[in-house]
Amino acid sequence: GLGWNDLHHAWSKNGTKYTWEELATHLKTKIIPEESIRNIPEQPPVNLPSRKELPVLGTLAPDIVQLDNAEQSKVTEFDKMARNKRDKQEEEGFGDRVAEMQQRSAPLVNEELLEKRLEILFSYVEPD
Repeated sequence: GLGWNDLHHAWSKNGTKYTWEELATHLKTKIIPEESIRNIPEQPPVNLPSRKELPVLGTLAPDIVQLDNAEQSKVTEFDKMARNKRDKQEEEGFGDRVAEMQQRSAPLVNEELLEKRLEILFSYVEPD
C-alpha cells in the first residue's frame, strides 16, 4: 500500500508460514516506527509497466521524453478509471470508503468524551 518495499515481510518462506506473532513483531518493530519518520503518500503508488530508470549523460532524446510523458498519461488515466469504478460501485451499494475508515469498535464512554463532538454513521433506506 505505501510503497515502502524495503519494509516488506513475506507471509511465508520456503513453504513455511510465518506465525502471527512473527508478523506482529515485524509490524511493531519495523513498520510502525517508520510511520513517524517517513511521509505517507496521499495516493498509493501505481505500478504499471515502464521503462527502466537509467543514468542520463547529456540531454534525453525527444522520443524518450515523449515516452515518459505517455507513461505518465497512462498512470493518470488508470487512476481516473479506478476512482470512477470505485464511485460507481459505491453508488450501487458495494463498499463505502467513509464507513471503512471508521474504527471497528465504539470508543470508550468516559470523561474524555465530555464536550467532544461525535460523528455517528447510520444506515438508512430512503424510498424513491
